[in-house]
Amino acid sequence: MVHATPVIVPFRDPRGRDRRMTFRLDESSHIPPYEQLRAQLAVMVAVGHLEPGTRLPTVRDLAQSLGLAPGTAARVYRELEHDGIVEG
Repeated sequence: MVHATPVIVPFRDPRGRDRRMTFRLDESSHIPPYEQLRAQLAVMVAVGHLEPGTRLPTVRDLAQSLGLAPGTAARVYRELEHDGIVEG
């Protein structure tokens, strides 16, 4: 299930502080959920919300939090890594 309302996903910053990411995936959009998620994560990196060294949620945790298939979350991480936005 994809959420039209914001979904908060916890993570830990490089200093070990608990932080939160907020995602909004629109199931009525013509843009696939994986692309919506990839774009939102890329923006978080670009604006500094996700600092270098931040450990992102595991594929399984991210997928479960957002109601996506694990393969969808894995694809997002692979594409972000391929584009040099995150490191695996």
